[in-house]
Amino acid sequence: MIPLTGRDLMAELANAVAAYLSTIEVTADCLEESYPEVGTPYRKRLQALQSRVSYDATPKEIRESVQAVHAELRDYASVAKRVRTERSVELEREILALGDIIENLAERQAHYGRRLRQFAAQVEQAMPVEAAGLHGAVDSMSHETAAMVGRMREQMVELDQRLAGTASTDPVTGLINRRELERQIEAHRLHGATFSLLLFELEGPIGEQVLQMAGEKLASHFRHRDRTARWSDKEFAVLFLGENQLAESRAAEVMPWLAGRYTLENGESVLIEAKSRLLEPELAAA
Repeated sequence: MIPLTGRDLMAELANAVAAYLSTIEVTADCLEESYPEVGTPYRKRLQALQSRVSYDATPKEIRESVQAVHAELRDYASVAKRVRTERSVELEREILALGDIIENLAERQAHYGRRLRQFAAQVEQAMPVEAAGLHGAVDSMSHETAAMVGRMREQMVELDQRLAGTASTDPVTGLINRRELERQIEAHRLHGATFSLLLFELEGPIGEQVLQMAGEKLASHFRHRDRTARWSDKEFAVLFLGENQLAESRAAEVMPWLAGRYTLENGESVLIEAKSRLLEPELAAA
């Protein structure tokens, strides 16, 4: 170690201050480059802070600047998170709108297919060959449309998963987690969709295997456009597209599948009870 008397303390202090000022500058640039629409004001304020400290690098000014940098970074993180969430909700609304178009397309195709089949049945006695050809054309059109709609639904699910990200998935069940469902709730609310929220609570010896099996059962008994999520330690929630009365009726149909005996991998059988209730949207997002 260099003796204290042999060190140039003023030079070391100047180097430390220069490094600190350089760190502020790099931090300011990184904030803007990583998220320009959010980071630009923070870059300007940090650069102003850097200029002030470089002009008057007193201990008091440096201490106050450190506190200011910390405050700016915390505020930037909060604002960036809020903006990302708002943006993802807007994108989710667009996905929901696209889903409406796909479902309307499927319904219209089914409607026109029924009309064409009815027409073919009416002319079948007079023109059997033509009626058979029409039946074949309708069947072919129905199969092609169903395949196309299926692919579009799969792509929508994939897009939805990519938008949500891995942080939105419950590691035990593979379902979306509570935070992601709350984002979905907000998107559906802004989209103007009619939906209900169902809460399923399990009671009994609840382990990971039971949670996994229960999550699979719930997800398989609801439509692809409904959202099934892990809500808490022993609870699942379902964003159900429909009125409360219809949601409660569907929950009553699902309950016999959810409650009962679960056979674990080791051969042990456990008895699980379950109950369901409606959850108010405003409570879900609270």
